Amino acid sequence: MTNLYLKRRFISLLVLISAVFAVFISRLVNWQIINHWYYRIRALQNHSYILKTDPIRGEIFDKFGSALAANSIGYRLVLDDFNLIKGKEADCIYKIIHLLNLLNIEWNDTLPIVLNSNGKFEFDYSDESKLELMKKEIPAKNSSDPNSYIDYIKKKINGQSLSGKMLRDACSLYYGTRGNNVIADKIDDKAIFKIAEFGIPGFRIETSTERYYPSGTIASHILGYTGLMSAEEYAKYKEKYSMDSIIGKSGIEKLFEEELRGFGGKRAFHFSKEGSLNSVDEIIKPQQGNSVFLTIISSLQQAAQDSLEKAIKTAASKGAKGCTSGAAVLLDVNSGEILAAASCPTFDLSRYSVDKSYRSELINDKNLPLLNRAFSGIYPPGSTFKPLILAAALNEGVLNGTEETINCTGAYRYYTRGTIRCTGHHGDANLLKAMARSCNVFFAELGRRLGLNNIEKYAKELGINGKTGLELSEASGTICDLEKKAQYASAASQAAIGQGDVSITALQLAKIAAGIASGKNFKPRIVSKIMNYDHSQDLKIFESEFEPLNISEESLNLTRQAMREVVLTGLATDFKNYPVSVAAKTGTAQNAGDDHTTFMGYAPFDNPKVAFAVIVANGKYGSVSKSVAKDMLDACREINYF
Repeated sequence: MTNLYLKRRFISLLVLISAVFAVFISRLVNWQIINHWYYRIRALQNHSYILKTDPIRGEIFDKFGSALAANSIGYRLVLDDFNLIKGKEADCIYKIIHLLNLLNIEWNDTLPIVLNSNGKFEFDYSDESKLELMKKEIPAKNSSDPNSYIDYIKKKINGQSLSGKMLRDACSLYYGTRGNNVIADKIDDKAIFKIAEFGIPGFRIETSTERYYPSGTIASHILGYTGLMSAEEYAKYKEKYSMDSIIGKSGIEKLFEEELRGFGGKRAFHFSKEGSLNSVDEIIKPQQGNSVFLTIISSLQQAAQDSLEKAIKTAASKGAKGCTSGAAVLLDVNSGEILAAASCPTFDLSRYSVDKSYRSELINDKNLPLLNRAFSGIYPPGSTFKPLILAAALNEGVLNGTEETINCTGAYRYYTRGTIRCTGHHGDANLLKAMARSCNVFFAELGRRLGLNNIEKYAKELGINGKTGLELSEASGTICDLEKKAQYASAASQAAIGQGDVSITALQLAKIAAGIASGKNFKPRIVSKIMNYDHSQDLKIFESEFEPLNISEESLNLTRQAMREVVLTGLATDFKNYPVSVAAKTGTAQNAGDDHTTFMGYAPFDNPKVAFAVIVANGKYGSVSKSVAKDMLDACREINYF
């Protein structure tokens, strides 16, 4: 009974499986044999294509979270291969070039071939990396003949009807769209309307993420700028980037490229045979870059920038010849943070990235507006170098505190050659009087007693004999050129008054003031932390490392008192009644034109919080550099920084 039951169950199961299999076979026959062409045509009539989506670049903020470099939604023009009229590609391409030129829109012109005055094609050797890349990418028949590359692209775009510059530009536009098909970035509303109005087949407008700068021109040198990859950059980073990638070119944008960059995604667009969009699938989601927070405080940076520009204009209007530039730096002496770093002349980052003529104007400007003078401008410090010399002399025991005096007769004539003039006849001067009156004779004698080796030693002790260790690019300056030591006997005395071979940056000058104020050496920094894009998580926090100076507290205290005396009875009595106690040193540095004016110091005197340095090149009048320092301190008071 049991066996019969099992046999019937087995037969029933076999029949069921056979029926299912028969249905499957019949459907397969229908698809593959009976209606083969129907389904094949239907499949061909539907099509899909994949587009890359932009990475979302991380943003840059000041210390308190105010945006300095942010993202906005913009528009760009791209080549749409699907809608180019077959056989008339070149005509369509040239029409869009003509329209872009009329609208004054810069397009992606990267083909390293130009048309010479004789109407012949020749290679453009101005950027050999571009030329090398083109030769790798295009399988030309004759790699030494530019016509061979033009012919290859001309065939691709059916450009037989074009010649000369029209052909060259059409080839360049098509060549420049490899990768993500981008023709032009930052298309404005007016251009969108015109492009849509002309309706040239094969081109469309897409949304894109663009950089903008909410705070205007402040900190332009620090932030840096972004742009399309060059051929050389692509050759170096092609494992990580596509040819059309936007990357950091300078400043923070470049230094923190890995943190800021983000990663693009991919979307699949599925169309019906009629061309209507059926669906969109996000194959790979774009990843946001991280946020970089600087130590800069926007209000302090703005105050420094505005005041520096005003000071330069004031000096020039009073007759200072060649006064067009300067730098100002504000440091937190306890954290090593750069609170402000202004460089003048500056530039507008928003225009720099989109306006080719503006960019060219900046590059060719003899005043070098692209140079970050706060970190890379090198100047003789003049008398603002004297606090370092005083601290060194006291610590080395070559000066006996406030008791010792040196007689000033108006000139230092120790050497048979190389008399050093003083600003007055100061008579017997101790360190307080000498610093207050900025007596060259007093400090020239200290320089002689110290010698160049010791001056270099203490410059190193304060962390300025070379680069400071800042994250961004900076100049190292020159403290003492020991190779010239034997060339003239008065070298150490010249160095002691901030002349001769001594040249430093505004950042280094501020660092001298900070070191004397705090008694510590540190690497200044301009980056506070890195967070994820939505600021919900700290990824990395930066802190400066401090080391005590190998200078006695007694030597530092006497140097601080001398700097305070400059404010109480000396050349900076402008700050005598300032609401916050200030210690400072003025300076005038001789050069080929009108003298540079320098000013450095720290505040408050009894509980130092900030150190400052101001250099106005060819400023002539000391009042202009002091006015910048006052404005920076006023800005600190406004936000209750001390």
